[in-house]
Parts: sequence; structure tokens; C-alpha cells
Amino acid sequence: MTDPILVDISNAFYIGNYQHCISLAEKIKKPLLEKDIFMYRSYLATNRFRIVLDEISPSDSGDLLSIRLFADYLMNKNKFADLIEIFEKKISGSDDIHIVWKVIASIMYIQENQLEEALRILNGTNDLECQAIQVYVYLKMCRLDLAKKILTAMSEKNDDDTLTQLAQAWMNIEIGGEKLQDAHYIFDDFKDKLSSSVLLLNNLAVCAIGQHKFSEEETANYLRDGLDKEPNNYDLLVNYIFLSQQTDKNAEVTVNRYLSLLKETCKNSELVDELSKKETEFDRLCQNFTFKPAEKVTS
Repeated sequence: MTDPILVDISNAFYIGNYQHCISLAEKIKKPLLEKDIFMYRSYLATNRFRIVLDEISPSDSGDLLSIRLFADYLMNKNKFADLIEIFEKKISGSDDIHIVWKVIASIMYIQENQLEEALRILNGTNDLECQAIQVYVYLKMCRLDLAKKILTAMSEKNDDDTLTQLAQAWMNIEIGGEKLQDAHYIFDDFKDKLSSSVLLLNNLAVCAIGQHKFSEEETANYLRDGLDKEPNNYDLLVNYIFLSQQTDKNAEVTVNRYLSLLKETCKNSELVDELSKKETEFDRLCQNFTFKPAEKVTS
């Protein structure tokens, strides 16, 4: 991808500045597949599924169909089995397909927590985005050794690429310790050179929290600035709750407020599901051990 405007569009997408990605793409009037792919993926990343479904026909035989199928999945995850079968047939049917099919298929497998299947789809690809996803999956599986191998290959190909640097930052966070500051430098550099985004702000907060910088105003500001941009962001809410528990004298009030928001806006998340189970179990135990005064014996 050597066209400067396409580089700007892809960089905006990768750092999570989705609206800027859309704005840049809309300025290009000539038809370009890569531009459309990043634009429609940005719409999906901001939960604007209907635009994608309205503008990409279900009878489309081109590569944009992959984005429409992904939108269909995000709107109804019960369709996963049927939709992923379409991806599998497309991928197995030709060695010369656009990489977006493998990217979307792997992301769908990750969302279904089928990590081995995601790696199978990505195996053998030399595309940097596919390799970045591989790094993410291996880190999720706690296979730092395998993630390092993929990152080395990415660095040899293009050490300065946005995806390579992001993957390096993820690796540094996983390693922890002094590497957290290295990760901070990478995210901060993107924030200064490109633009601020929820993704970058959250990762900067993660680096600061990992270094136990709980009381530093900058740590809280990363999360507040992120919540100003996206008030219902799951990761920001979880990290803000954690930080409040470490620093806020009135933590119970703040935590309960943001927990309520989390339950309302992210009701299908793993954390909310686990909290609901714990609350139900606690209520059950309370009922079992409720004190009942002995009945008065009368003669």
C-alpha cells in the first residue's frame, strides 16, 4: 500500500480513529477497493451496521461482500455457523483471494473464542495485518514465544509500519515491567504524530496502571478523555472502575455508578455476565442463611 492517502486511511483505522478514516475515504471520489474496505470496516467498528448492509448488496460478488457478511454476523451472532461456512468456502476455493476474507474470518473466529481456528485461517500469510492478528491471538493464548516469532518476521519486513509498532507495543504490555514504558512511548508517539483515539488513550492508561501510576492525574485523564469520545466503551469503563478503586476515597459511589453504566451498555460482555452470576449466587446464599427467629412456644 504505497498511495499516501491510502496509508493515511489505513493508519487512521489501525489506531482506532474510525471517523477520521471515514472522512478521508469519503474525500476520494474515484473507486478504490482498499479505501472502501477500510471505510466500511470503520462503520462496523462504530456500530453503524445498517450503512454497510444498505450500501453493499447481498448479491455482490466482489470482495466487499466479506464486509457485508461481517455486518450480518455482528447484528446476529447466531448466524456464525452459516456465515463462516461462506468464508471457509471462499478461502479454500482459491489461493488468489483478497486478504480481507482471511482477516474478517479470523476476527469472527476470535469473537467466538475459537483461537486455533483463527490461527489456521491466518497460517502462512505474509500480510502485516494478518500477522498482527496472529501476534494478538498468541498473546491471548499466553504463547509469548510464538508471538515473538511472528513479530520478528513483521519487523524484518517493515519495522516502522504502524501494525508492526502496535504489535510491538502489545508485546511490551504482555512482558510488563520496564517494557511498559516502551509501550507507552509507542502509543504516545502515535497520539502525537497521527491523532488521539479511544484505542490509544486506553492503551496509554493500561501502561500507566501497569506501572502503578494510580495517583498521577495523567492516568485518570487518559480514561476521562477516552470516555469523552466514547462514553460506553467497555475497556475504558472497566479500567476507570479499577482506577477508582485504587484512588477514590468515595470509590463505592463512583464504582457503583460506572458498574451500572457497564451493565446497561455492555450487558453481553464477559465481565457483566460474571458479575450477574456472582450477584445471583450471593442473593441465593443470603436467602439460605437469613435469620429466622424461633417460633414462640405456647403452653
